This record gives sequence, C-alpha cells and structure tokens, in this order.
Amino acid sequence: MVAISVLTIAVVGATGSILAGDRLQRANRDSAIAEDAVRQVLESMRGSDLATTFARFNTTVADDPGGVASPGATFDVAGLRSPPTNAGAPVGTISFPIILNGAVPELREDFVDDEMGMPADLNADGAIDALDHRGDYRVLPVRVRVQWYGPLGTRTLTVETVLWNR
Repeated sequence: MVAISVLTIAVVGATGSILAGDRLQRANRDSAIAEDAVRQVLESMRGSDLATTFARFNTTVADDPGGVASPGATFDVAGLRSPPTNAGAPVGTISFPIILNGAVPELREDFVDDEMGMPADLNADGAIDALDHRGDYRVLPVRVRVQWYGPLGTRTLTVETVLWNR
C-alpha cells in the first residue's frame, strides 16, 4: 500500500512536470514567433525613407503613397491568436507620436509618451513645439507591439525604437 502511494505520487509529479514543460515550450515558441514578427516589421520600415514609412504604417489611408501596398498600423502574425478580449483582431500594432486632427494624423513633438522618448525634437531645430511635423521630421519614434493569447495567458511584446534616414 505504501509503495503504491509513493509510486502514485511520483507519477502524478512527473506528469505535472511534463505538462508544465510542454506549456513552457509552447510559450517560448510563441515568444520567438512574436520577436520574429516585430523584427520583420522594423526591417520593412527601415527599407524606406521616413516619409514613406510614416505614410505606409500610420492609422490612415488618406496619405498612403500611390502605387505602393500600405500595410497600415495593424498586422497579423501566423501562429499567434488574439486575446479573448480582442478576439479576431490583428495581434500586431504600430504606433507613432501622432495626434489625430479629424482623420489626419499629425506627427507632433509635444506628444507625451515616456517609453517612446516623447516629447522630443523630431525636426532637430532645437525646440519642441505643438506643430505638425509630417513635412520636416528627421527622426521618427515608433512602437511595435504584438499581443497574443497563448498557454500562459495574454502576453505582450513591445519594442520602441527611433528610425532616421540614412
């Protein structure tokens, strides 16, 4: 009886460890997929000049460059599911320091976001103002976020960086 009890406890413990290990392995796979997706989006952004990048990846289609496929500010990632609270929505989002003026996104130096390093002097004129700098910015802060639902629940990967023309 004692031997069977000890054996049962050992089997239950081993099964729990195997299941936890499997869950962790799936979570690590999902994290790697999210990291790869963020890397691909940033590489795509770096492949264009700042004006084209901003126009292609912001929240409006009104300023999309003619003849160029514009992905917009959201993207899906194969292999990742959106969280239940946002079921069916794309798992990836791209954001810039913009304030919407109607449907037009204004690129603003006075936008407040500590993680993105804002407010900041985007046109390198030595001053931070409340003007729209879509026509004269020299640096472009960007946030790429992937939020998905996996074996460990809702997970988020966020990368903030600054783009500039080379």
